[in-house]
Amino acid sequence: MSAEYVRPYVKAQKNDERDAEAIAEAATRPTMRFVEIKSEAQLEVQSLHRVRGRLVAERTALINQLRALLLERGITAPQGRRKVERLLPEILADEGNGLGPRLRRLLADMREEWRDIDRRILEFDQGFWSGRGQRRRPVG
Repeated sequence: MSAEYVRPYVKAQKNDERDAEAIAEAATRPTMRFVEIKSEAQLEVQSLHRVRGRLVAERTALINQLRALLLERGITAPQGRRKVERLLPEILADEGNGLGPRLRRLLADMREEWRDIDRRILEFDQGFWSGRGQRRRPVG
C-alpha cells in the first residue's frame, strides 16, 4: 500500500505505533489500492537502471571537471558531452595553448576514463534492450 494512501489515516504526531494503526485502518477500506510486488525481472531492470544512472552521473561529473580544468587555463569548452568530445583532440594537439605536458597527460587520462565509462554505459544499454523487442536506445 502506498504511503500517500495511508497518510490520511494517521492520527496526531507520526510514530511507529500510529503508523501501524493507520495502515491497519486503511487496509480495511474497500476502495484501498495496493501496490503490486515487483517480479524478479522488474527488480533486475530497476537495478540496471540505477547503476546505469550512477555511471551517467559519473561521466557528467568527469566532463564538468575536465571543462573546469580547461577553463582555469583560459580555454573555454562548450557544454555538452559531444561538443567537448569533438573539441578535446584539438585542444590536446594545439601546442600553443599553454597547457603543460603534465596537464596534457592528465586530460588524456581523463578522456580514457570517459571512454571506459561510455563503454560500460553502452554495455548496460545493450543489456536493457536486448531480447525485449525494443529498438530505441536510452539517451544519456
